[in-house]
Amino acid sequence: MKPATSSRGLPIRALAVVVLLMVLGALVILIAGGGETRLQTPVSPAASLGADERGYVEFVFPRLEELVDETTAVAALVRDRSRNVLELNRRGNRISILASEITTFGDEHGIPKRYAVVDANIREGMTAANGTITKARRALVRFRFDSIPALVPEFAAGRDKLSSALADLKREIDDQATP
Repeated sequence: MKPATSSRGLPIRALAVVVLLMVLGALVILIAGGGETRLQTPVSPAASLGADERGYVEFVFPRLEELVDETTAVAALVRDRSRNVLELNRRGNRISILASEITTFGDEHGIPKRYAVVDANIREGMTAANGTITKARRALVRFRFDSIPALVPEFAAGRDKLSSALADLKREIDDQATP
């Protein structure tokens, strides 16, 4: 007589395997130094900026630049239908961290009036990107890979908003640097 098998345990086992792979991937990334950041201010804010404006540029610019790079990389992975869950997860986590750092800085220090529109665009882009990442993670956990392509336009809109905000911030910095 064969023992009774339950198909109810299959989703739980599959989820456990996915979680285990994510944890192992995170450990590999930490050991390999993947958690390090390259944050540097590659622009020199003009001396004419006030202290609050200079602080905003010095903090936000490098994070925004990296955020645009990460969202662009994720968009390419998704466009190419990558099944590399660990890489998508690592980049998704980095996007969330950068978005949180930028938001927290603005909330704690305020947004200089000069950069209010840029900041609004950053927040809009981050909301779209993070929301899409959350939806994608839910789809991956449920093995609903077929729902991922529908998220591409939403994510691309967030990435485009962030890219536009970065270009606007660079323009603002350049405008202040030229007498």
